[in-house]
Amino acid sequence: TEIDDLRLLAPFCKKKSFGRNHKLIHGRESHFSGSRTSSLQKATLQSQPQVQFSAGFFSQKTENHNENDEQQHRAKQPKSSTPKTKTAKDMARLVNTNTWSSELESSLSTISSSLSKTTVHQTLHLIKTPHKALQFFKWVEVMGFSHNDQSYFLMLEILGRARNLNAARNLLFSIEKKSNGAVKLEDRFFNSLIRNYGRAGLFQESIKLFTTMKSLGVSPSVVSFNSLLSILLKKGRTNMAKNVYDEMLSMYGVTPDTYTFNILIEGFV
Repeated sequence: TEIDDLRLLAPFCKKKSFGRNHKLIHGRESHFSGSRTSSLQKATLQSQPQVQFSAGFFSQKTENHNENDEQQHRAKQPKSSTPKTKTAKDMARLVNTNTWSSELESSLSTISSSLSKTTVHQTLHLIKTPHKALQFFKWVEVMGFSHNDQSYFLMLEILGRARNLNAARNLLFSIEKKSNGAVKLEDRFFNSLIRNYGRAGLFQESIKLFTTMKSLGVSPSVVSFNSLLSILLKKGRTNMAKNVYDEMLSMYGVTPDTYTFNILIEGFV
């Protein structure tokens, strides 16, 4: 089977160096020269024609695969490295050093009469505790600020990484209603929570959320499949992982990427 063929890849992929003529993805000569090319090998050759792996690429730990997947879908997320404005710093300092109260809200209001997207995003990055970040998130909404996809995704990440998974789930399913349909559900919103359920060891919740995502008409991306495959294989659910991989190819026509193959090789070999 395609999954079984990964075992053929393992000894070659885990070498510390690659010969000039032994290119896993790109090039005329491959490790499989002279033998029958399986469907997975063909898929590998066809789906990543420009990729040539560097030495030691496949020796990375599986945990890094999800981090790479996250980075793929963080392009729209506000960059925490952006120089923080004085307003954001002042607001975050107040939130971090005070109990949330009407007095705190009044103090925040005096700092800025209007809230820009940059200020809100940067303040969320600077607030140290997730529950206060969520209170700030809700407060700016009451003050008339309209959250966009960036601020929703950022809040989901903050809650998910802190294992505040119920709050993250509630936020996820309130997005369309709270935004009056202005912000549509995206696969990256679900991917964030799927990953964090996996980190918490709640792989069944990851599966349920993946199923819910599809039922709501949100098509899973390669990042979605990579996240779920990694979670399942870490739990030793190889049969479920095979089914997910088949669904990825046959039902959704999603092309595997290098991270997909890394995850499968680590999981099945």
